[in-house]
Amino acid sequence: MYRLVFILSFFCLLFMGENVLSFMGYGIGISESPFWQKLYPSIYFFLFLIIGLFFKRIRVLFNTIKRIKFYLLIFSLLIIFSIFSLKSVPISFLPNNFFLPILVLITLSCSTKEEIKIARKILILFFVLSSLLAIFEKILHIHIFSSGFLRNNISIGEFRSTSFNDHPLNNSLITSVIMGFLLVSEMKLFNKITLFMLGYVALLCFGSRSSSGLMILFLIVFIFKYQSLHKASGSFCIKKNTFVLYFLFFTATVIISVLLFNSSIADRILNNLTIDKSILARVDVFNILRYLSFKEFVFGVNTDLIISYMRVSGLGNHIENFWILWVLWFGIPFTILLSYYFISFCWKLISNYSSFSKKFVFAVFFVIASTNNSLAYSTTVISVFVLCAKVLQDGFLSRKELA
Repeated sequence: MYRLVFILSFFCLLFMGENVLSFMGYGIGISESPFWQKLYPSIYFFLFLIIGLFFKRIRVLFNTIKRIKFYLLIFSLLIIFSIFSLKSVPISFLPNNFFLPILVLITLSCSTKEEIKIARKILILFFVLSSLLAIFEKILHIHIFSSGFLRNNISIGEFRSTSFNDHPLNNSLITSVIMGFLLVSEMKLFNKITLFMLGYVALLCFGSRSSSGLMILFLIVFIFKYQSLHKASGSFCIKKNTFVLYFLFFTATVIISVLLFNSSIADRILNNLTIDKSILARVDVFNILRYLSFKEFVFGVNTDLIISYMRVSGLGNHIENFWILWVLWFGIPFTILLSYYFISFCWKLISNYSSFSKKFVFAVFFVIASTNNSLAYSTTVISVFVLCAKVLQDGFLSRKELA
């Protein structure tokens, strides 16, 4: 029974984004829906798993909770602040974004090696199916799971896939995080680059210019670092692996170039290389801070004032920067606390990684997240980061990679 719930929990975490849940009649993202539907259903699955761990592996469970009690305390403080401050923080934001990752971490920290392998297979399956679904949606110009994003009257060039996680930016951030971890994992080099190529084509389908451009830069960094670390060795295995690396990179360049210039798969990227409204919105968002009083900088702003400030700042309906929205919701002191939670929590997850791998995967997540507004709304990306860190162990210099 526990094993079945374990599998369902990770399937639910990865495959049931807001568009899939809405398609199934689950009212997440709808203000009129009951409170229990504002939370990701995977939260309930993982809570059930942890109850099971209480009876199966109580000592390991308590030791794990002791190690993360500081983050539970910070989360509790943020919840108390959001309830009693009467500000505009969505009640589901903190549990979905910051409590669910804790539940995932507790579960995986108490899991057996066999269960870790199962979680790894589910993660890879999700990455492949999500990427293929994005490509399929782009080619056919349809959203398989009816999405609230760009649903009607979209030209082929402006169409953006939504796959399993609704908004294209949310999908691209999740995909990029997995791609980063895959590159430094214990996988064979051929498998790494092949999956990277698949994920990159999916990024083009999501139409995320920042993710597409940055992931190419991160791939180049990986290639140069890989080459420099193995340059001193003259073994046949290393030479063969280096040849494979460059061959796959060349092949990927050719395939991506063909996709870019001979199909509609990335029209949005190529047709908008100049500065457009979405790029300007990421710059103009800082104008809203000019209207805040000292008190609002400290304690945050209520919903009506945020809407008013957005109108006078010409920002429309969205704030394209999660850091700014955190300041508006929580004020600077609690934003610092939340940022510490976010950065420290993710960094400690990869503390046992090699120096390069640690900096590499953290940079992928942090840099792309900072160009992306996904963390301003409910998302499973931090939970996915936890999953990757626990099941895709660092193997950048391992023998498996060189096989």
